[in-house]
Amino acid sequence: MPEVSVLVAACDAGRTIDAALHSVLAQTFRDFELIVVDDGSSDDTAVRVAAFGDRVTCIRQPRTGRARAWDAALRVARGSIVAFLDPSHLWMPRKLERQVRHLETHPEVALVFGNVLRCASPAAALLDSADTVPLDAAIHPDHVPGSTGPTAGPLISTIAVRRAALDEAGQFDASFDSADAERTAWARIGERHQVSHVEVPVAVVREGAPSRPATARASNLLHDTRYRRLRHAVTRTAHGMDDVLHRRGDGPRRVLFEAASPMSLAVFGPVLRQLRQDTRLDFWFTSCSRTWPAQSIFGAAGITDRVVPAERVRWTKFDAYINTDFWDMTWLPRRTSRIHFFHGVAGKYGLDAPVRIAPVVATFDRLMFPNRDRLRRYAEAGIVDADSPQAALIGYPKVDCLVDGSLNRTETLARLGLDLRCPTVLYAPTWSPYSSLNQLGESIVSSVAALGVNLIVKLHDRSYDATTRGSGGVDWSRALHEVCARTGAHLVRDSDASPWLHAADLLITDHSSVGFEFMLLDRPIVVVDVPDLISHARINPDKVRLLRSAAFVAAAANDIARAVREGLDHPAAHRSERRRVADDLFYCPGTATARAVQCIYDLMALPAPGWLAERAAPARAPALAPLIPIS
Repeated sequence: MPEVSVLVAACDAGRTIDAALHSVLAQTFRDFELIVVDDGSSDDTAVRVAAFGDRVTCIRQPRTGRARAWDAALRVARGSIVAFLDPSHLWMPRKLERQVRHLETHPEVALVFGNVLRCASPAAALLDSADTVPLDAAIHPDHVPGSTGPTAGPLISTIAVRRAALDEAGQFDASFDSADAERTAWARIGERHQVSHVEVPVAVVREGAPSRPATARASNLLHDTRYRRLRHAVTRTAHGMDDVLHRRGDGPRRVLFEAASPMSLAVFGPVLRQLRQDTRLDFWFTSCSRTWPAQSIFGAAGITDRVVPAERVRWTKFDAYINTDFWDMTWLPRRTSRIHFFHGVAGKYGLDAPVRIAPVVATFDRLMFPNRDRLRRYAEAGIVDADSPQAALIGYPKVDCLVDGSLNRTETLARLGLDLRCPTVLYAPTWSPYSSLNQLGESIVSSVAALGVNLIVKLHDRSYDATTRGSGGVDWSRALHEVCARTGAHLVRDSDASPWLHAADLLITDHSSVGFEFMLLDRPIVVVDVPDLISHARINPDKVRLLRSAAFVAAAANDIARAVREGLDHPAAHRSERRRVADDLFYCPGTATARAVQCIYDLMALPAPGWLAERAAPARAPALAPLIPIS
């Protein structure tokens, strides 16, 4: 039996119910069942609830009012504690944990309620509200407001009540309107039992929004024409028929991964590895890049089946399409669930809020945001609605391996035959004709190698692109092989920098996502100051300041070598800044892959495998070995 039954009474709640249910499923307390009563909705509420699969029990009934909907939910609820949620509200992540703990430690209390946070955009409020108040803070005995007078009772979304006390008080009285029926029920409980109050917000309430969608919509005289309405209706009908025909059989679901470069495979690789364990799925792979054919990207990872050019997949029906680049992607005329993973957090090329390509961004059903900062920026720029299912706060699956203990530093360094007694330095510049690689890369390699360290050079994939835009027209493979042979440095060509980040004691970069990723390991960073790169790559100034606040900064090759020595000798310098920035830019590292995989299953309306929930448990970074100082 679940300990808690979470009940949701929904009527025409399609606009908000996704966010409400996600706030339940994101609770830190996990022993609950989730029951939704669809009280005669005429919108897409039922479809949206069904998309959550077997994680939600849904009851459909003719419209009879919220009081009777609550009673219908109670008839099937099995928990010893009952919590209610209005579908236009959200819960704070520790709402259930806080209230269940209080009821367990105070058996004399029958009902506990809390405060609310009111704002126009509840999901945005959750992003800004770190629910860090101690679990036992500010909970004290209280009476139920409204039980002795006209004062409004506690908001139903803030309440957790013992089932026995609720049964004793009787059903919700449907002869009253919903608010009076609920207030009367709480008053009856308050007359018989002790009640407690949590003086912190446990729910977020949308302020000023209508309780249900408006029935009338203003017409747009330019776009809302009879021809456009007819065309949209025909298109929707055609897509619907195509969906029905495609799902008529019991065959596997088709998932298409598109890579713009080898880096794309590194970004969605952890998700792909998890999904490939499911025999219900068939995988296809493509690329529309002229520089990297699909066979070269996926073949390097041992993937050879169903690797096809973009023109071959254009008219194939897929259940999900996964992409990492807004600029290089294949348009699929047949309807599919479109999913985007961001390929970095460094804020280059306007990616922190790409207003100029907002129509392209809008075509995706899910944007897998790596952190709250980027989600907030997209919402503030009007690119996404923070309350919509499209904006999924997932984290960055690519970096899970840096904190989950799956990488082995000794094995990584052994691949190059490096001396484990020496400190290891990784030079990983970004790609651009204006990067530190193009300005003074060979000098950096020579001066740092002279320190007697293990020096590994890892370039971005696009630095090997022969075009001027990518490499500046330089054959970096040949040039660096020559300087590495002369200095004893090692050039690696892996698309995924994660194993090399994990193996390094110090990182040198200019402005790359790997600079922020390395902060998860809490090791020193040296940033090469290249002003032209910042302007030409259109780097968000906030990200420039963040990276440099947690690093040693140098411009000339000799100064960079001195900064490397200082960083290795004093690895604790900038430690607090590194940890702060890593916490800001990577949402719950170590578990992002499981959240992303669950999101993909939700979109395909396919029950996720049972092992997935176990892998979504919070993880912490393992203790790091001390750095080896330079003698």
